[in-house]
Formats: sequence, C-alpha cells, structure tokens
Amino acid sequence: MIYFYDKYLDEARKVIRESHELRDVANDLHRLDEKKRLIEWAYTNPVSYNDLQQILKQARELDFEIRKKYPTIDRMLEAAERFPKMPRMIEPGNHEKSMPAEHTLLEQDHYGILCHTLLKKGITSRIEEIISHVVV
Repeated sequence: MIYFYDKYLDEARKVIRESHELRDVANDLHRLDEKKRLIEWAYTNPVSYNDLQQILKQARELDFEIRKKYPTIDRMLEAAERFPKMPRMIEPGNHEKSMPAEHTLLEQDHYGILCHTLLKKGITSRIEEIISHVVV
C-alpha cells in the first residue's frame, strides 16, 4: 500500500475543487469513489454472485478507462516500486474484511489522479516527493 504526504493530497483536492478546468478530473474521482462504495456495499450486504460479478466487471472497466486517461497512475506505481518496503503491522484481532483487487485498483486510480493533478499544476515535479512510504 502506498502512503502519501497529506499536504500534497490536500493541495490536490483543493485545486480540483476550485478549478473549473479540472471539472472532468473531479468527475472521474467521483465515479471512482461511487464504484468503490458500491463494492464495499456489495461486500457487506447480501447480493447474488452474478450481481457481485457485474459490479466487479464494471470496476475493472472503469479502472481500464481511467488508466488510459491518466498515465500518471502507472508512473506512480512504478515510483512506489523503487521505495523501500515497510512491513505491515497487524494487531491480533484487528482484521478488516479484505476487499477484492478491483477495490484496490480503484483506490490506486484515485491517488494516481491526485498525483496527476499535482504534476499538471506544477505543485511538484516528481511523484517521489508525494509518496511518504510503502507498506507490504
């Protein structure tokens, strides 16, 4: 999992919120968040296998669309691969219900779009400046 400096994420969200030219970026973030919430809902409520598969298929399609539109997402993941990996500390009895890979992909897309915005607006020139650390 990639962790980012809050000051950069806050700045990206502020720029997106205040900029009319980034309305499509805000819309893409909204679509990702809606699909993530739908996956979370499907994993905590009784849904049929077919309905769940349809939701996950739509999530994969959205991920594909977003990654084509924002190549910064792949650059962010490549930058994170070069970071030292910190081990995940799990406390006994504190296990979250794991979400499917599609949820993780949409989460990565969300942060990749924020990185894209920071680079596009010149707030930073390197993705590595935005990443705090990586946990495995």
